[in-house]
Amino acid sequence: FFFNDTATTEIYTEQIVGSVRCVQETGTWGVKKEILKEGIGELPQDGQQVHIHVFAKLEDGTVISSSVNENPFKFVLGRNEVTRGLEIGVRSMKVGENAIIYCEPQYGYGQKGFGKKVPSNAKLVYDIVLLATKIYEENHWEVQDPKRRELSSSLRVQGLSLIH
Repeated sequence: FFFNDTATTEIYTEQIVGSVRCVQETGTWGVKKEILKEGIGELPQDGQQVHIHVFAKLEDGTVISSSVNENPFKFVLGRNEVTRGLEIGVRSMKVGENAIIYCEPQYGYGQKGFGKKVPSNAKLVYDIVLLATKIYEENHWEVQDPKRRELSSSLRVQGLSLIH
């Protein structure tokens, strides 16, 4: 199977190994997906806002964050608002699907880690349910310039790391 991650304009190869789908990029199997419950409908596309419940943890089981029992987590595909592994995983899901996404460090927070919760070169595990997708409507308060949006996002991450 092939699908295009247009946020990075690269093609990924998907292979099924038992019940686990593995995503390969440049010769490494960096993202693996285990489907717990099949979904229905079409795959989400760039520019769509996705609503998910996500339980994120390190490979050793240390909990990073959870939207379970809270409001769904929302982000827009193709805007680099989340880790590459989470984006790739959600792109391959259908509404109602529940999957476990296993990410190598380069698909998570890499060498930098994230605050005190995610150490350098940590492998991440996401338990995700794709609840809904919708066309995202921008408002005039959002940063339109890609460079300013990237800077804004970077500053947001730095700020969040200070409080966690």
